[in-house]
Amino acid sequence: MSASPATAKEMMAVFISRQIENDHFVSLGANLPVCTAGIFLAHLTKAPDLRIHAMGLLLNLAGADRIEELNQVSAPLLAKHAEATISLEDSFYFLARMHINFFGAMQLDQYGNGNLIGVGPDPTRL
Repeated sequence: MSASPATAKEMMAVFISRQIENDHFVSLGANLPVCTAGIFLAHLTKAPDLRIHAMGLLLNLAGADRIEELNQVSAPLLAKHAEATISLEDSFYFLARMHINFFGAMQLDQYGNGNLIGVGPDPTRL
């Protein structure tokens, strides 16, 4: 019996995992299952010292038997893999020091600018 070919999402997760190095610090936005799978794949296979920030948690999945609720990075079940929590203020401080950040489409404008503070046509009034 032969294995079925990889799906496009599986290939994207593998590509993401290959971009990540052991000393990286990465941040995950909410509801990004392909990016999450790529980061977890790298962490569990080649980057045990990878620092993962997701929803105020610093995650270490080295001892995890399985990762529940992969579609929801904000799932409370991931908290059991947290080594520490980060306040909202510290999250913004660390954001500039991270190697890779994954944002959802709702957090980017048509020009590729990240928007984590509000919505509307006039950026001076957010």
